[in-house]
Amino acid sequence: MIRFLAPVTARLEVMPGVWQVHARAPEVARAAQPGQFVMALRGASFDPYLRAAVPLHKIGAEHVAFLLDEQDQAGLAVPALDATLDLLGPLGHGFTLDPAAQHLLLVAQEMGIAPLLALAEQALARNVKVTLFALSARQERLYPPELLPVEIEYRAFLVREEAESAAFDRVLLEALPLTDGVCLASAEALYRRLGARIMADPVRRRAGLVQVWNPERIGCGMGLCLTCVTQTRQGPRRTCTDGPVLDLYDLV
Repeated sequence: MIRFLAPVTARLEVMPGVWQVHARAPEVARAAQPGQFVMALRGASFDPYLRAAVPLHKIGAEHVAFLLDEQDQAGLAVPALDATLDLLGPLGHGFTLDPAAQHLLLVAQEMGIAPLLALAEQALARNVKVTLFALSARQERLYPPELLPVEIEYRAFLVREEAESAAFDRVLLEALPLTDGVCLASAEALYRRLGARIMADPVRRRAGLVQVWNPERIGCGMGLCLTCVTQTRQGPRRTCTDGPVLDLYDLV
């Protein structure tokens, strides 16, 4: 882990109130893996004292990008174009991409796309086929497909009612046998619901099939405050150091 100052170099409003913010940070870009995060100072002072956990949205040679939501009061505020971000990172355990994988399925619920785009770009660079399922209860919270690499197979789902939710579950479960792995970033209710259905099938029930990005309750980001402890089949795990990427098999 390193502390670095990252000048903001570009920003783009990709959805209403949601900004893709690019910053120059060659040290973290060289060390980071998809699924990791940084702890960002929220302002010029130390009030609030704790930094905000922010996933790495894109990882370049010298730049990284973050996806920031203006409505997220607990997160990092969208910085001005001439701002400099005070960051600690990269932190946490990211996604594991199987060297033998040929097809990867990504599932993003609204802002869940934030940690998954860097993984998609890494997989494509290794000639892995990538399918992205994006779901939201609101059309305006579906990530714009024109901002994705053209090689990604993209499917968007509006999930507003129970029938639509059940239909999405069926599509996902039908897609599982066609992939080498699934990486999911969603609210806890969704991954636990899907996990219960997957674990009920003895053919699909195995460790390593589904990786979940689960950043719930990250406080200090370094495993000291224990506010992010999650119970798993392997015992208590700290989301900030053992995660935020965890095996779905261990969570349900």
